[in-house]
Amino acid sequence: MPPYLDPPRRRRPAPSSARAVYREPPLSASDYVTRELRARILDGVLPSTTHLDQQILADEMGVSTIPVREGLRRLEASGLVEIVPRRGAFVAGLSSKELLEISQIREQLEDLAVRMAAPNLDSTLLDQLADANGRMARLSARAKPSQWFEMNREWHFHLYQATNSAILVEMIGVLWDKSSLYRLGNAAREDNRVKAASEHAAVIDALRASDTAAAARAIRHHIHRAARDMLRPSEPAVRPARDH
Repeated sequence: MPPYLDPPRRRRPAPSSARAVYREPPLSASDYVTRELRARILDGVLPSTTHLDQQILADEMGVSTIPVREGLRRLEASGLVEIVPRRGAFVAGLSSKELLEISQIREQLEDLAVRMAAPNLDSTLLDQLADANGRMARLSARAKPSQWFEMNREWHFHLYQATNSAILVEMIGVLWDKSSLYRLGNAAREDNRVKAASEHAAVIDALRASDTAAAARAIRHHIHRAARDMLRPSEPAVRPARDH
């Protein structure tokens, strides 16, 4: 992989009567490392419980260990990395019990989110949700699991933003982040994609019919079924040992 280089500074153009074109600020080294590591984890290049050596990662990405350390801290905050004292950083792992607990809490919070969002939904937003779900259903089986994973997250949080409750959305986001790697495994399975698109459609249909209780039941069923599928195929991940 080519080393990361800071983009050259550009001279600010002279004022013009033409409308200014927005440009995103260049990535910092820490942003670059965070984005690259997140992509590697979500694409399965770095599986659960993999040891993340700071010096090796720094050499691979052409940066010092400082932005690597910062990137690992950010990913720890989002639940993708676990930092163990005197042992180092690891791609996060969860036990079956922890996954089940996360799922049960998600069912309650996302039930609440659907109920709070329902009065604020209009036909335009419901059409947007239906269009997004249609794109997910049509996504090629050859697409990267991370692509479907991100589209699925976008669908859910587009709905939950209608709650107008930043706190509730943040709480749901924390739980999603903590279980990202396991939901990514579901995203890799074609049968799960088909089931999820059908379950999303059931939520949308209930909301169109102004049946909030049915929509809440549908989202709980969706989460419960996905968790059951996550727990079925493999043994619980082994967590990195801690020194006592």
